[in-house]
Parts: sequence; C-alpha cells; structure tokens
Amino acid sequence: MEILINQEKIDLKLQENASLGEIIEILNEELAKAQMVIVDILLNKERINPLEKKDIIVKEIELLEIKALTAADLAIESLTEIGKYIPRAIRGIGGIKDLLKEGKDREAGQKAAQLAEGLSWIVNVLEKSGLVLKSDYKSIYLKEEEITVLEKIEALEKEGISLQNGLKELNWQGIEKILDELIPLLSSWINILPKLLQDYSKKEGVKILKEEAGAAGILRKLKESKEELLKLSKELEDISIRMQTGNEYEAMESLQECTRTLENIFGVLKKAQDFFNLNYSRIKVEKEDVAGKIEEIKDILSEVVTAFENNDLVLLADLLEYELSPLMSRFPEVIDCVLSRIKREIH
Repeated sequence: MEILINQEKIDLKLQENASLGEIIEILNEELAKAQMVIVDILLNKERINPLEKKDIIVKEIELLEIKALTAADLAIESLTEIGKYIPRAIRGIGGIKDLLKEGKDREAGQKAAQLAEGLSWIVNVLEKSGLVLKSDYKSIYLKEEEITVLEKIEALEKEGISLQNGLKELNWQGIEKILDELIPLLSSWINILPKLLQDYSKKEGVKILKEEAGAAGILRKLKESKEELLKLSKELEDISIRMQTGNEYEAMESLQECTRTLENIFGVLKKAQDFFNLNYSRIKVEKEDVAGKIEEIKDILSEVVTAFENNDLVLLADLLEYELSPLMSRFPEVIDCVLSRIKREIH
C-alpha cells in the first residue's frame, strides 16, 4: 500500500489487518501535531467518504491519497472558491430575471432562494477567513469605492436578508430591484478577493500555497499543459454545441472554467520566460514565433469576450468551434518548442 499526503509519499508501519478507519485515525493524530486537518481522501483513485469505507483492510488498498490543509490554507482555499462562485452567481441572476419576465415566479423563487443561500455562504466564509487569517476588514480601505471591506461584506449581508424577506412576501418587484443591485456588488468582489489574498500573504505566519517555482516545477507544468490544451480544444467544441442546443447557462459556466485554465497556462509560459530568460519573439514555431502564437490566442479571446458581453451567442459559438478550438489543438507544438529551447539553455 502506498500513502500520499499532499502528493508526498510517507512511510507508515501498519499491522496487516489494520482498517482504513484506523489508518485515518493515525494520520489525523500526526497531522494535528502540525495543526493540519484532512479535507479530502482518495482510495485507489476514487474519492470516498471514510465513514462508509472505514472497515476496508490494508491488503485491499493499493493507493491512499490524502489532502491536508492548515486552517490558514483552508481559509485561503475557501476564498478562492468564492472567486469561482461569483461569476456563476452573476449569470444565475440573469436567469432569474428572465424567468420573472416570463412569469415563471415559482421557478424564479427557487433560484432566488439558492442565490440567497449563496450570499449567506459568502458572508460566512469571509467572516471566518478574516478571523483565521487575522485580517481586520474595517481597516482595509478600497480607494476606488471609498469604502472598507467590512462595509462591502455588510452590504452583501443586507442584500441577502432583503432577498430572503422579498421571497417570504412574494414581492417580485422588490426582488427584481435587489437582483439589479446585486450584479455590480458581486462584480466588485472579483477585484476585491485578489487584494485580500495579497494582504493575507504579507501577514506573519500565513503562507499561501504556491506552485513550484523552480526549474523542475516549471518543466512539469509545461508538460502537463500540453494535455490540458487538447482537453480544452474538445471542451470548446462541446461548449459551442451546447450553446446551439439551448444550454446557454451550462455552456457559459464551462467557458469560464476553460478561460481560467487557459490563463493558468499563459501564467506558466510567463514563469518559464522569466525563469529561463527566454525571448519568445526568437523561438520559432514553423514560420511564426511563440510570442505571435500567444498573441493570436489572446486576440481571439478578446473577440470571445466581446461576443459574450454583447450576448451574440451565434458569433460566440463560431469563435469557439472554428477559431479557438483549432488553435488549442495546435498549441502543444508551441509548448514543445519552448521545452526544446529550455533544454538547450540548460545543457
């Protein structure tokens, strides 16, 4: 049996008849000494509930993967989840407003109730994260809006309560007004969250989990990105089909995930450029250079954003299927050229 904690192999002496429940108990005790808690468990590559599988014995386990975090890491991960949730919530508000216009009050009410729960969750996470990371929200001032982070949290809480009250009273006109106010309020948090994370990273004793910054880490991530690009190409085609078959909201959510993945890949390329002092204008891919290939994708992404903002689903679907997806399928060649240049620089 192999045990990995945060992808690092550990040696643990166990009896042959030891159960998974006993193993988890031992690991919990050891991790507690480092002020860490288990947040995820994979048994033989499958995510499990340890209570349901606690009687499985050692010889039935090939691989046990544990993800463990400190309280600070968990708080930071929760803030990151808020960042992922907010774009979905904003799109959801658009859906609720459409339902109200169509007179589907009951369905709109169900969606609005879910939104109210989401707002409550955001406020709860922000408050708990502030305590764990020792952040004084009332002293973090947002110059652009001339307001503190605490006041922004209070505004979210107020809108959430107003939404709940509107649902109790079936005040659809009032609910629509609240939804209009929520869109800019939630949008502002997209910019606030990175500032909070940056503020936390400066505090003594708080460490944000970072990607490997060394040569080996960058090379590994470049190689991984090749597979991600091929998956992206297929996913973009699927998103285009979903848009053309009436599944716009599901498609938009998937598109957000694809965009984030692509931004991460560009981030890895930038790290490689800085770390190895590469000039992408001089690294050729067929008759073009790497810098030009990157700009080509960014230009298409700009068109995608414009089509998204204009709600031009026909153009958006075409851009994804016929422009961006083919570029993604060919971009691994660019990664290969970068890797080849790095190998030459190293050797």
